[in-house]
Amino acid sequence: MACEAVDRIAEVAFSGGVPARHLVQAVALAVLARQAPDRTATVRTGSASLSVTPSPDDTVTGIARRIADATASARGPITISTTGTGSALPGRATLHVLEGPGDRLALRTDLSERQISRVITAVQSLRPAGGGPPRVRELPLCSPADARELQGWKRRLASVPAISLDELVARWARQRPNRPIAVADGRTLGYAEADRRATRLASALVRGDVQHGEPVLVCTGDGLETVVAHVAVLRAGAVCVPLPCGAVEQGLREAVRLTRARVALCDRPPAPSQLPPGMRALGVADLLDGDADQADRSLPRSGFTDCAYLMVRTGEDGRIHGDLIDHHAWVSATTGRISRAGVPAERVLVDGPLCAPAALAGMWWALQSGGTVCLADTGAGQWPRHGFTEALLTPTAYARLLPRLDGARPPRCVVLTGGPCPPGDQARHFDQLPGTRLFMEYAPDDGPLPWAAAEVKPGDGEWGDPRGRLLPTTDMRLRVADEDGRPLGPGLVGEVCADGMALPCDRIGLAPPSRFEEADGVAVRRSGRQGRWRFDGTLEILDGRSE
Repeated sequence: MACEAVDRIAEVAFSGGVPARHLVQAVALAVLARQAPDRTATVRTGSASLSVTPSPDDTVTGIARRIADATASARGPITISTTGTGSALPGRATLHVLEGPGDRLALRTDLSERQISRVITAVQSLRPAGGGPPRVRELPLCSPADARELQGWKRRLASVPAISLDELVARWARQRPNRPIAVADGRTLGYAEADRRATRLASALVRGDVQHGEPVLVCTGDGLETVVAHVAVLRAGAVCVPLPCGAVEQGLREAVRLTRARVALCDRPPAPSQLPPGMRALGVADLLDGDADQADRSLPRSGFTDCAYLMVRTGEDGRIHGDLIDHHAWVSATTGRISRAGVPAERVLVDGPLCAPAALAGMWWALQSGGTVCLADTGAGQWPRHGFTEALLTPTAYARLLPRLDGARPPRCVVLTGGPCPPGDQARHFDQLPGTRLFMEYAPDDGPLPWAAAEVKPGDGEWGDPRGRLLPTTDMRLRVADEDGRPLGPGLVGEVCADGMALPCDRIGLAPPSRFEEADGVAVRRSGRQGRWRFDGTLEILDGRSE
């Protein structure tokens, strides 16, 4: 394949003091190295070789001089080799730059059509140095074909119902009053009774001077009462901060201080001496047994765009921070899960306390659909005592549970979130439950709002390895961007970024997540995780973090 380069390449080469053919070779090396996981490419010709890991601030002419020095005694084509040949990146490519009459250049190579288009696009972008020699970061990384595909993969965000989470419960309480909202330890709580208790508890909070938008800690251990407490806090217009039972008095003072909460809901209020200064601990049972059923006239005080949850977590650096998530984001994320995995047929199994992201996501998958959340805690030896039709679990919890499902009625589907699932567990799932669909969700911080998801089929590889294929959720638009925020085409390694409805609206305790401002004015949130688009439009998550 041959292509005529534009005349100005000779001018760029002349101003940089390098032969034009080496300038083109340097561009090709930078483009191919950018697609390799280790960002390294090796140039070989005859017995000479040179390995280069171009940084964004390296000059193209500087790389060209290094190639010229390394191959000074050789003529003819060069071979460019890279590691990690996934996503259609060639492991080895031959490149021959021919200098013709009139300073014309011909490029002959065994690269694919897509790769040669990227090289030519980058070469044709070179301009004579006005503010200095061209740098690697200035080379375009998308060919016209890449740009067309990225535009075609852009999703229209799905519409979601404009309703708050607590109003969803109230709606189902009117439509299905006797249906169980939650089951735990052999006990059952119906929608109508849960809704009545939540209104009563919300009224007590409002009369206790809990303000709209104020954080309220929920540190209850009783699963059924925890569901009621979550709905009540939201109905009062407050922000629910789910923490483990006993968090106020047992060493989570830093998390409590982060929230600046004045009120905590507990099973049994601890002694005042155990509380942080200025905090009140209220017993859920005491509040429910207190006043009459008269609801406060201001209820419900929640709104679709109000903050619903403050999810407190410890980051990879050991620092505690919190993500604020509004009702809109929760409903949007759950709507996307329903579009993938369907409306729960009956009972959704969750594992662990309802402060864990996976358990909370599973609870609202059930409640938004009018289903029943089945509460278990396999880590504490509390196994589900009721059958279930769906499950939303971490891979670790599912590995504990799977052996106990042998011979039981198989669930309709299982959704895993919060980390990769080992291939052995995937194989055991399909051997033991061949008719049960298996989904995996990806969130960059293992939070409750997924960015991408995939249905796993028998024989698929481990989620997150080079064979993993994910699609953006219906409420998210994903991008793979370079260090300057420019979108990257298929096969190019960059940082996974997103915009959409199912994102936290703010962060406390740390700097807000950094964002890239796009040309169209859309701010996309950075994940800090590396990935790349595959040529079939799916997303591949790679190990490691972006700087």
